[in-house]
Amino acid sequence: MNELIEAHPKFIKPIIPQLLAIYTEIMETTALLVNLRTTSMFGILMICVNHPAVVRKSEYFKTNMVPAYMKMLSEINGISIE
Repeated sequence: MNELIEAHPKFIKPIIPQLLAIYTEIMETTALLVNLRTTSMFGILMICVNHPAVVRKSEYFKTNMVPAYMKMLSEINGISIE
C-alpha cells in the first residue's frame, strides 16, 4: 500500500480518511509485529508528504493519529510518555 501511495498519490486521495484510520489501528495494536507497525508509520508519512492539505484539514489526524504516532515513536525510542 505504501508503494501505491508513493507512486500514485492521486489514486488514494478519496480514501485518505480510511487509510489514516487503518494505519492508526495498526500502530495502536501492540499484538502486531513492530515491523508492521513501523511500516504503517511510514504510510502515514507518505500520505502527509503527498497530501499535506488534506491531512491538515483532517480532524481525525489531529485527534487520533497524532497521539498514536507519538506513542509509537516513544515505544521505538524507549521513552515513556505516560
